[in-house]
Parts: sequence; structure tokens; C-alpha cells
Amino acid sequence: MRTEVHGIVIENRNALVVKKKDHYILPGGKPSYLEESDSDILKREFKEELSRTVILVDLYYDSFAGITPNSKTSFISKTYFCYPLEKIGEPSAEISEKRYVNSSSFFKLKFSDITRK
Repeated sequence: MRTEVHGIVIENRNALVVKKKDHYILPGGKPSYLEESDSDILKREFKEELSRTVILVDLYYDSFAGITPNSKTSFISKTYFCYPLEKIGEPSAEISEKRYVNSSSFFKLKFSDITRK
């Protein structure tokens, strides 16, 4: 089973999510090479997905098993708390939207299996 790394950014008690295709997910992704650290993956993915956003990767939160929303393959998501070192950039690459959500959003928006957990 493959592993991905995702970042949790909290602002005013809301969590940052990005929209990829038709699902909202936490920013992050998979390694681009075998020895890439979790911190390096998150830093690279935030820069790619949110217009060169620079983050500090802080505490490990938890790991979750789930299914990708589009290809329906199993994976594990290792999640970390992250802090932006500057303003969060605008969506780029395959990301169509960014937004901050709270628990009431879980009933209104389409989230990936992992992001719901």
C-alpha cells in the first residue's frame, strides 16, 4: 500500500483544504523519490499546489488508511500540523480552489475519505 503525506493548517479554528478534481482534500501528496522525507514532501507539495507557499512542518498528528476518491486505490496518509511562514498562495497546478472549513462543512462539501477521517 502506498503512503502519502498531508498537512493540516489551522486558521481561526478552521482547517485549510484544497479542491482537486471534484473532492476537497488536505494539501500534500506522495514522494517524488524514494528517500524524500515527509517534511520535504509537504514543503514541495505546498509550493506546487499553492503558488510557492512556504511552510514549517511541525508535529506529527496521525496516520489514516483510506481510498483515493478518483482512482479508488488504497493508501495511508501520514498527517502533520503545518504552519505557513507567509500568506497562503493561490491554487496552482491541479488545484482548483482553496478554502478554510469547519466541522459543519463536512455535510455541505464533497471530501475525500481520508480528509473526512
